[in-house]
Amino acid sequence: MPPARDLGLRDGGYADRDLSTVRAEAAGQVADAEARVREAEQDATRARQAEAAAVTRAEHAQAAAADETGRIRADHQHALEQLTAATNACITALEETRDALRVRAPAKPLAANSSSAASSRAALAPPASTWRWPAAGARRGERRASLEAATAAT
Repeated sequence: MPPARDLGLRDGGYADRDLSTVRAEAAGQVADAEARVREAEQDATRARQAEAAAVTRAEHAQAAAADETGRIRADHQHALEQLTAATNACITALEETRDALRVRAPAKPLAANSSSAASSRAALAPPASTWRWPAAGARRGERRASLEAATAAT
């Protein structure tokens, strides 16, 4: 850098002081910039670590969700198998009951025209002389008595 007197300044000491002040300010700005760069690098490092931790947590959560989904599916399948077994047992019991009733029940002859639903109902209904519908206003006990009387008659 040229001396202060070459720059046309009268007082060389004053220019040297200004120059040293400018250099000191520049050095301070450089030091501040370096400190901000270090701080930014540390922030970036912390951000990368936080991101890696978030990814790890997300992977663990996804694995836990997959495990829970598997458990739910297994429980559902088990419940479905139990329901199927219970339904099959119920169907078997109903079939056995039906077969037992067929063996015990006497065969009733159907009317000549057995193809119509009316004649089938008529053939299976008790005779009109033994049973009649209770009156509309009949009490519960009266309806039961008339039904029991009709059942006893057959």
